[in-house]
Amino acid sequence: MGRAAHELDASGGTMCAHTEALAQVVPANDIDHRRLTVTTATIAESMINYPALPNFPAIEEAGWRTINAALQGEMQPPSGRPTHPIDCRANFLQDELTCGI
Repeated sequence: MGRAAHELDASGGTMCAHTEALAQVVPANDIDHRRLTVTTATIAESMINYPALPNFPAIEEAGWRTINAALQGEMQPPSGRPTHPIDCRANFLQDELTCGI
């Protein structure tokens, strides 16, 4: 997602990831200014960022496809697996992420 998309996202009140786009946000009022100040400070001072994960692109690729298929009802649990939809999605995602990575 490029800077223009982040700017559009931020103009709607979202905290975008593009720091230069976020810096251009003009608060709509005092409450919005306070929200932006508190949220920006929280991200800068309190947010934990995990180290880069070399396999992340493969994990993301497997994950979104699996989650999408589960949400669309395109996947059925193997026999012996939980039948609750949330449990099934978690198991399918785990299987997908651990195969071949």
